[in-house]
Amino acid sequence: MPRPRCQQKKHRMKSVPGDWLIALILCALLSEGCSKNHGYTGEATIVGPDYRQGPCQGGVYINIDGHPNPHGPNGNYDIGDIPASFRLDTMNNVHDFPVRVQLDWKINTLCDSGRVDISRITRTGG
Repeated sequence: MPRPRCQQKKHRMKSVPGDWLIALILCALLSEGCSKNHGYTGEATIVGPDYRQGPCQGGVYINIDGHPNPHGPNGNYDIGDIPASFRLDTMNNVHDFPVRVQLDWKINTLCDSGRVDISRITRTGG
């Protein structure tokens, strides 16, 4: 015996809220990619020059927010590899420190955790 038409509509309507829930979850996941830091793994401050001399020393100090270097002066790391497109000397004054940045980074394992390699970096407004 076929079901009455009103029961079919009721049954079909039960799946609609589930569809909306799935659509809402998908929108939330997709909008996560549009966050403020555009997928960068961290924020940091380029502090200034490191005048020390020696293996894995010298260059420029960087202080990565939330990840202080337990072995470095004031929690700073030295910058190892950095994209060639990011140049500090393109600023009006080379000594214009500190510089706030967003970046993708990892510890340089060859330098006893005192140096970081940066794969992607951009200046921030703050």
